[in-house]
Amino acid sequence: MTDCALLQTVFPDHHVQSNCCTSKLQFVNILCDTDGRVTSLTFNTGYGASLPESLQALNHLTNLDLSRNAFQGAIPTEFGLLTSLQRLDLSSNNLTGTVPSELSNLSNLVFFHVENNKLSGSIPDSLQTIRYRNFENNCFRSLPFQNPTCVLSTASESNLPAVNQDCAVVSKALSDVGFSKPIPSSGSLCCSWSPMISCNSFGFVTSLTVRNSGLRGRLPEALGNLPMLTKMALNGNEISGPIPESFKFLSNLLSLDLSDNKMEGSIPPGLGQLSRLTELYLNNNLLTGSIPVELASLNQLVDIDCTYNYLGGTLPPSLKYFEKGFNHNCITGTNQPDQIDCVLPGTARILHIVQGLAGVILVILFGAWLLRREQRPVQQLADKYSTKGIGESSKSDNAVRLFIKRVTRNAVNNVEPGVFDVRSLWIRYWDKLWIQRTYGALPNYIFILSQLQSVNLNHNLPESTVPSKLGDAVNLKQIDLSFNKLVGPLPESAKYFGAAGTRFFNNQLSGTIPTAFGNMTQLNEFNLEHNHFTGLIPQGLSGFGFDHNFLSGLNLANQHECLDHGGVDARVAVGVTAAVVMLIPLVWWLRRVYRSAKDA
Repeated sequence: MTDCALLQTVFPDHHVQSNCCTSKLQFVNILCDTDGRVTSLTFNTGYGASLPESLQALNHLTNLDLSRNAFQGAIPTEFGLLTSLQRLDLSSNNLTGTVPSELSNLSNLVFFHVENNKLSGSIPDSLQTIRYRNFENNCFRSLPFQNPTCVLSTASESNLPAVNQDCAVVSKALSDVGFSKPIPSSGSLCCSWSPMISCNSFGFVTSLTVRNSGLRGRLPEALGNLPMLTKMALNGNEISGPIPESFKFLSNLLSLDLSDNKMEGSIPPGLGQLSRLTELYLNNNLLTGSIPVELASLNQLVDIDCTYNYLGGTLPPSLKYFEKGFNHNCITGTNQPDQIDCVLPGTARILHIVQGLAGVILVILFGAWLLRREQRPVQQLADKYSTKGIGESSKSDNAVRLFIKRVTRNAVNNVEPGVFDVRSLWIRYWDKLWIQRTYGALPNYIFILSQLQSVNLNHNLPESTVPSKLGDAVNLKQIDLSFNKLVGPLPESAKYFGAAGTRFFNNQLSGTIPTAFGNMTQLNEFNLEHNHFTGLIPQGLSGFGFDHNFLSGLNLANQHECLDHGGVDARVAVGVTAAVVMLIPLVWWLRRVYRSAKDA
């Protein structure tokens, strides 16, 4: 039987031609030598059956690609007779069982892929040294990157615990660290509860993934009682305390991720017993102590990250390959430049507090220096114009007056409209402010001077409002803002200041007078004459100056002509006029109705 005839028999439903070497089929590629013997067979049609043992007759075959199908069952031992084979690809099928030892006879094999199946058991040593090999996503207990949910053919029900308590263990453990959702604890109900938990066909938990879920507190030792667990990922939480010693009993564990937490203490030497472990992530924690030499026993380890901790001592020689996985620690004797000058976590907290206090003190000293530096020109100029310098007395009124007169007059040409150029004078420690011929609106910061007792700004200000910070000048005794162009109402904050002498007359202030002014028992002068205030005078203020406003009430004289024609309010006159206009047609209509009724 020719090779093409054999393929017609093996794949009867795929229209393999008798002269298969020249035929073109979709997803099927056949190459032959000059004698018509098949040397390469690629068959990727999704075909579902057992692998055909009869392919052993294709003894000139160098490439056999049966990947991406649905082949079931075991790999035929007869494939070990294909001694010319250099490339064998059986990946992405549903193959089960073990890898036949007979495949060790394929001495020319350089490519062997069986990933994405359900193969288990052991792999012949000769196949583990092939240059291009892939055994991932199977059920090989001794290899990394296997399917955590597959049925391990080496694990029978007799090898597993008699009672499955995995769901109860997981439910209690996550509850202890503050997991917000209740997890079913009976039987294997947790297996279908959430993607965070995966189980095998026996209902044993194989994967536990709870990332970034706000877990807090210590991990319970009970998590070590998950016999079939292959993956644990609890990273990105706030878990504290040590790594449980019981994790050494997780004999099937392939990947452990506890990164980005607040775990303390040392790395348990028992982790070195996890012979199947391929990934270990403990970075970004507060771990201390030395690196256990037992980790050198992890022969399957592919990746380890313990960066950003406080691990000390030296790096075991057997872990030299993973040297970068221990950067940003306190390890000595490495060639990595990223080790830190180590301070233990408790000491680090104290150091941070000391550094914070030192920073506050530096800020205070710097502020004091700036204040003194800014006050220096003020003092020098004041000394120049007064025989009694500010350096001798902080309440030298004459020096203050001369200084402010000098500055405001010299600054006239440099001041833009609406800008009050007194902010740079540093007058916060003076108790009197008397400015003549200044320019611009009255600023708020004038009244936050804590010691200010007297303000005299009459005949100065253009059109502006009374600052809202007026009430902040709690020590103010005298204020004179008369003969200016102040507009708007008195601010509500004004009720808090206690100036005994208040002069706001000859302005354009409006609105009502705050009733709180009536409670100012210390007033000896209160003059709001020649403004536009309305409403009533608050009780307690009778006898002070309110002439020439728009105020109403008894015994008030010299108010503006707010009333029209003998005391009739204009609004009343308009209302009466409107009523008369409406009554005229009403009277006319009633008159017609009356006449019609009379004639009838």
